[in-house]
Amino acid sequence: MSISIPKAGNSSVENEDAVFPESGFGQDGNNEFLPFLVADGATQTSFSNLWAKCLVNSCSETHLSEFSFDQSVKKAQIEWLRSLQNIDLPWHAQEKFRQGAFSALAWLEIKYDRLHPASAYTWRALAVGDCCLFISRSRSIYLSLPLQNPLEFNNSPVLIPSRSEKMDSIKGKVQTARGALKNGDYLLLSSDALAAWILNQTQEGQDDFLKILRDVIFSKNLEKLTRFLVTLRKKNEIKNDDTSLIYIELR
Repeated sequence: MSISIPKAGNSSVENEDAVFPESGFGQDGNNEFLPFLVADGATQTSFSNLWAKCLVNSCSETHLSEFSFDQSVKKAQIEWLRSLQNIDLPWHAQEKFRQGAFSALAWLEIKYDRLHPASAYTWRALAVGDCCLFISRSRSIYLSLPLQNPLEFNNSPVLIPSRSEKMDSIKGKVQTARGALKNGDYLLLSSDALAAWILNQTQEGQDDFLKILRDVIFSKNLEKLTRFLVTLRKKNEIKNDDTSLIYIELR
């Protein structure tokens, strides 16, 4: 299941998050490799929604590795520039265009080995910035990547640049992890607003939020899930920001 909703007051075309697969309820499957991605374009930069989409599209076309990440970013940078090169921009927008756009990214790949059902699922992940992966087992989160503390969320996260000459800014800051999964495990990929809320709930010892979130998701009603996220905003439990979530359960 995946969903992405814009800030309150914004339309869907103004949403600076991007997800893969796109919003909706997926189907069960046993493909050998399953990619999942969430990107969060930085609001203060121009054309960041396009940059987030370019990143997600490029990464979704290959298998996850540090090498393929580098190649996917280069491909996305070319596509971002190509999409904008024929647009007539006013002078102030031209300057922001030269500065480039920036985005956080969380990339998960699940591998299914049908020949070894006892250990059928393995995973690998890569993350830059404040989009997060959570893995839950037995009603508790046992892994959080790349951030583990809600205090780590701030206004200056590490972000992937759309300009190739700025790639040194993420050098040594790309986090990776891998492991095995069991039936019954579930995984969450989230942009920063909801990710910070999840970590806050975890630190406060609140484990019922996982059941609540799971119950809302399993209603298979996108409107109900959207209302749940909007309610969190109204209660100031999450900030008013573009909010994306991918939920995966192994059964």
